[in-house]
Amino acid sequence: MIAFVVVAAALAFVVLNMGMFTTQRARETINSGLAHASSALEVDGSITALVNSSGKGVELISIPLRLAPGKDSVDLNPEKLTVALFVTGTQNLAYENIYSKVFTAQEWSTVGYGLSSINDKIDASNGPNATMIFVVERVADTVLSYGEKVLLVIKFPSASCPAPYDNIRVEIRTPEGAPLTVERVVPAILPEGQAVALG
Repeated sequence: MIAFVVVAAALAFVVLNMGMFTTQRARETINSGLAHASSALEVDGSITALVNSSGKGVELISIPLRLAPGKDSVDLNPEKLTVALFVTGTQNLAYENIYSKVFTAQEWSTVGYGLSSINDKIDASNGPNATMIFVVERVADTVLSYGEKVLLVIKFPSASCPAPYDNIRVEIRTPEGAPLTVERVVPAILPEGQAVALG
């Protein structure tokens, strides 16, 4: 009788142990799947567009970004990050990677904090140009960590400015996780040389 109880207890222990192991593996698989299915970045506020002097198109857009909750730091170097751009409507543009440079907070202060100042510093003569700019002071590196924020700025060539009702789609692809897709439609009325919120 005692031997039967001992064998039954050992068998129960093995079964419970295997069940716990299987549950742990299932939890790890689910967490890994969620990490790959969700983006490491998220939009942090309103997306802004700078209208050209003629009022017929958008020459620059800025997208505020931060880390998504629970995500690890993201390296913003062009070797690690890509930015794809697609515009449909009066302009039909498709670029797989327009990301070119990271500006640290110190470098950004020399450029100027206004959209017009940034616009003057970015050369988009050969096509759309995207630049990541740190907006949080005391950030000296090129890694986006928790609590820090950046602006993704995209400048369009004068001949390819998105016009009213054009659809702008930006895909920001990090080394891990799903890409962050941002899609906006250019407003019908564009005030000349002014900034407008795209939502």
